[in-house]
Amino acid sequence: MLQLSNIFSSANLYLKRVGVYGLLSIAFAPGFAYAAIDKEAYQQCITESVAPAEDWFSAQPIKRACTALYDNSSMLSDDDIGYYQCIIQYMPTANNKVAVKEIEDECNDQHRSLFN
Repeated sequence: MLQLSNIFSSANLYLKRVGVYGLLSIAFAPGFAYAAIDKEAYQQCITESVAPAEDWFSAQPIKRACTALYDNSSMLSDDDIGYYQCIIQYMPTANNKVAVKEIEDECNDQHRSLFN
């Protein structure tokens, strides 16, 4: 029984060390500072693009586009980037649910379609 508790104690200490070193390696990774720069661009995207939006239904896709472009941009394809830029450009003019859906469909057809 005593040996089993020593194994768990050693494993617990190891996990604590790995956790601390893992956090430090993430904090000092080259891309970590890049996220702070994108935060400013994200805030600018929100203030410039969501403010002119006509209603909540048109503001939500814009917020998602800003988040995708400036918080998750490293995971986006060129087609996705084009789609989200299209949303940001045209969505503020949408004034009802039908217009929001039409703009989303058109941006999708232009940038994500298999037939482009």
